[in-house]
Amino acid sequence: MKNIFRVLLLLILYTTGLYAQSDCPDAIVVCGNHDYYGLDATGVGVQELGENACSSIEHNSIWLKIMIKEGGTLGFTIFPEEIDDLVVDFDFWIFGPNVTCYDLGTTIRCSTTNPLAAVLDYNTTGMNDTQTDVSEGPGMDGNSFIQWMEVEDGDIYYLIIDRPHGASNFSLEWTGSATFHDTPVFNNPNNIPLDIVQCDDDGVNDETTTFDLTVYADMFIDDQTGVALTYHLSENDMVTGENPMESPEVFVNETNPQTIYLKMTDVVTGCYSNETFTISLPPSIGIPQDIIICDNSSGIAEFDLSVNEAVIANGNTNAVVTYYTSEEDAQNAIGAIELPYQNQFAYQSEQIWVRIEDEQEGCIDFTSFIINVAPIPLFNVPDDTLPNITLCDNDGIPDGSVEFDLTINETLLKGDQEDIIFTYYEDIAAGEPELNPIAFPESYSNVPNPQIIHVKIENAITGCYTMGTFMLNVTPGAGIPEELFICDDDDGIATFDLSTNTGLIANGNTDAVVTYYPTQQDAEDEENELDILYENETPYTSEIIWARLDKTEEECVDYTSFTITVITPPEFVAIDNIPPDITLCDNDGVDDELVIFNLTVNEAMLQGTQQNVVFTYYEDNNGIPATTPIATPEMYANNINPQVIHITITNTLAECSTSSSFNLIVIPGAGTPDDLYLCDNDGIAEFDLSINNDAVANGNDNAVISYYTTEEDALNGANAIGELYENTLPYENEQLWARSDVLNGNCFDIASFTIHVTPAPTINNPDGIDINLTKCDDDGIDDAATIFNLTEYSEIFIGNQTDIEITYHLTPEDMASGENTIANPETFTNTTNPQTIYIRLTNTMADCYTGDSFSINIDYTLPTGEPQDLLLCDFEEDGFQLFDLAENSYLISNGNSDTVVTYYTSQEDAENDINPINRFYTNTTPYINQTIWARLENTSGCFGYGVTYFTIGILPLPEIDYTLNIVDFTTSVNAITVIINENPEAYEFSMNGQIFTDVPTFNNLIPGLYTIYIRSKDNCKTIELEVPILNYPKYFTPNGDGTNEVWNVSFLYFFPDARVTIFDRYGKMVKSYLGKQKGWDGTYNGHNLPATDYWFKLEFNNGRVIKSHFSLLR
Repeated sequence: MKNIFRVLLLLILYTTGLYAQSDCPDAIVVCGNHDYYGLDATGVGVQELGENACSSIEHNSIWLKIMIKEGGTLGFTIFPEEIDDLVVDFDFWIFGPNVTCYDLGTTIRCSTTNPLAAVLDYNTTGMNDTQTDVSEGPGMDGNSFIQWMEVEDGDIYYLIIDRPHGASNFSLEWTGSATFHDTPVFNNPNNIPLDIVQCDDDGVNDETTTFDLTVYADMFIDDQTGVALTYHLSENDMVTGENPMESPEVFVNETNPQTIYLKMTDVVTGCYSNETFTISLPPSIGIPQDIIICDNSSGIAEFDLSVNEAVIANGNTNAVVTYYTSEEDAQNAIGAIELPYQNQFAYQSEQIWVRIEDEQEGCIDFTSFIINVAPIPLFNVPDDTLPNITLCDNDGIPDGSVEFDLTINETLLKGDQEDIIFTYYEDIAAGEPELNPIAFPESYSNVPNPQIIHVKIENAITGCYTMGTFMLNVTPGAGIPEELFICDDDDGIATFDLSTNTGLIANGNTDAVVTYYPTQQDAEDEENELDILYENETPYTSEIIWARLDKTEEECVDYTSFTITVITPPEFVAIDNIPPDITLCDNDGVDDELVIFNLTVNEAMLQGTQQNVVFTYYEDNNGIPATTPIATPEMYANNINPQVIHITITNTLAECSTSSSFNLIVIPGAGTPDDLYLCDNDGIAEFDLSINNDAVANGNDNAVISYYTTEEDALNGANAIGELYENTLPYENEQLWARSDVLNGNCFDIASFTIHVTPAPTINNPDGIDINLTKCDDDGIDDAATIFNLTEYSEIFIGNQTDIEITYHLTPEDMASGENTIANPETFTNTTNPQTIYIRLTNTMADCYTGDSFSINIDYTLPTGEPQDLLLCDFEEDGFQLFDLAENSYLISNGNSDTVVTYYTSQEDAENDINPINRFYTNTTPYINQTIWARLENTSGCFGYGVTYFTIGILPLPEIDYTLNIVDFTTSVNAITVIINENPEAYEFSMNGQIFTDVPTFNNLIPGLYTIYIRSKDNCKTIELEVPILNYPKYFTPNGDGTNEVWNVSFLYFFPDARVTIFDRYGKMVKSYLGKQKGWDGTYNGHNLPATDYWFKLEFNNGRVIKSHFSLLR
């Protein structure tokens, strides 16, 4: 009963977040047979282990005090929460029994095995009933489990659990039959709610008040004695028993809501249980906002007072909010205002009182707020048209941006309105003018020109406002003029039109006046104004001209300057002022006389010391400079050879230029030589390289051609070889290089080619296969002709030879000449049977060949499959059986449905297709094997037939000579063995008649009656045996209830002549009976014998004797 109770208790999981008690005096008392979950071993406390068999110390430990109520076996398993992390390692030690924290003695159980060091695949640890060691560790020693303990009533032990490695909480599951002391119980017979809700009616709106936490104390304790009830503010204090409340009857809550932790402790055992409840107050009344409506009409408006309702309720969903015009009405709940509410006095403040009542708890509270209709401030200008602000851009940076004081008109715009503030914006979002105001409006630099500025005029007290806009305008200053240049190849004196810069300097000001002066001072004083057509004073020397901009409408004046210069026209620094031609070799590997030219290669020479000049190149000179110039002269590809390029040199300051032209000339590169091929039997041959001279020269009549064995030699023109060249390695391709030199070597190019010496082609047949082709006449016409694929072995013939062409011919002469090839060798129809085909393999590169021949034949034979011999059991025992010869038809036809099989008694009949026999055939001679012949013919496809044979025979029924070897009189290790005396390998055995095996022994049998099957493997005979496994009952109860009234050996009736003799403890025979009889009823001469042990002797006819004893129970 104790074991069942223990299992039930283990199903009640005690779950709590326990904080580690890392020293013995603070050990957690184990109570109530509950398992523990979420235990946290953190910190070491005081080292209290001392010397121990497991050689370790505390790292992160927790102490448990185990007080045994009822003795028995005690074990446990520690489960880390990080169950798959083998770095996490838990150790434990046990002290006791009946020791104190100050005299622990030595450990009686401990385990400090490390799962990684011990190469375990788990990180659990503990004590159980399967282990025999009482300590293990440290490190690799052990398997993390030791033998559990036998404990007695009242024993006290200390269990220390430590985590030296990893990071994880753990759970503890108790096992074994021992029990712990029960924990006190929090009684709540009617299952009433324990949470306490009170109103904050102490006059201070702070959501705190005084609670009596002991209101349910008597109900919790009920009739329990020796228990103490304490109240705590945290789960940790509740577990450790620390910081109990001194006066829980008058507790003022610290938070709202607040959880209270209760601990009921057995003052004798220290066992405890816990409970929690919540104390709370409805949310305090919120502080409403005053409501102001902006209005410029009557000063009377409707107010939706409910906009403050959510703030007032402050999250209390049970709150009812009503509004009143006086505090007295609110307190008495009379005259509640109906919504919406219209104020009574224009432009005057009114106080609204609020009553909030919690319908569930009955709590009431009051507050108030102000409502008012306030006038909207207005801009003090006609039609709200705000004046714009305009400034002149004369800060020296002609960018259309200057610094504005946006506030210069505020006095005008405000008028006599009071408490007015202005705010300025670059832009406003719809309904959100308060976002992104201009931070420093007194010094604001405009971004575009003109720019819209948004301004808000606002009453600082009421927040009522009006929005308006005005423009920022910047009058442009003087623009940036250009420097003026004129080309002159005469005397360096020229007339400049200064008005060329007037538009630039006016800078878009259409009403501006621009005048020119020789100095800045003259411009400022408006003296010595220059004529618009002005002639420079000093040849080829720059002069500074000053310009003055006057814009009378905005009284805007600005100044700027520019230079005027007379320069000489540019020229080509070359002989006769003509640019030189550019010549390149066509050695880019493409024989097209087109290459990439850098047309600018001579620019430095042509420019000389000239400054501010650029070169432009053209493919023609029609309308230069209107003609489109060459876009990328540094990478120009010519399109004809030679080609004229037109060039212009331009002074970028005065835009004057000089033009000329030069030629692009391409020297053709080396042409592409042909690869050379020769056939030779030893792989070495002499090549005439001059065959490629014309190809390499590529039309250059004066080109000098030479040959080389390496690319490096060809590039360097070193180690040239003769035009008659003999290859060096037999049958290996060799690369040679040709060099073409033109213009005395100033222009050269190289090209490569390969020389090849190839052996005469070989007809390969490495495996010596028969290359003759044989087919059946399967075209439906019995004419000894059909379609052959002559190319069936072509890939074998060619092998790994390259550049080989294979052709097929009807005569040896055609094969030798290569003429009259068979056009479609894959679908060739023979004209005679057999017919000879001639094959020719030609090297297409060297034009040499070899030949052979093969025959094609029509074959009338038909291959047959392998039939099986047919053997039948002689069930009639006369030597005759009826055979179904068609059982072999599928095998003989190889599964081909387009065939027919017939059977014969001789090969001659089968070959001649005479005297066929029926498929159902009885053998002619008893017990003598007979040969049957089969003929296979196609019903479609190939014309032809095949003949095969097989044997039929009779199998005599075997006589099964066996004996049985029986092991019995045990509880469950009995056995039956069948012993076959002759040819045992010819038989198989079964206990259920369906699954047979070669093993004749059946083990691990309990007493009972079994059926054994013995079957010959040819399935000709099966016998069935009933075999009893005997055993005797250890007791019987002849007490008259009809159950177990007679003692007898089960299934002894299979041995009717076996004798059983029963004796009492003194050797006196009290009963003797045969196996075919009933047994013993526990009497002697009609009298009941006493309940005690009796002995028996069982004797079989074969001399076997069994002796033992049993009990008679009453």
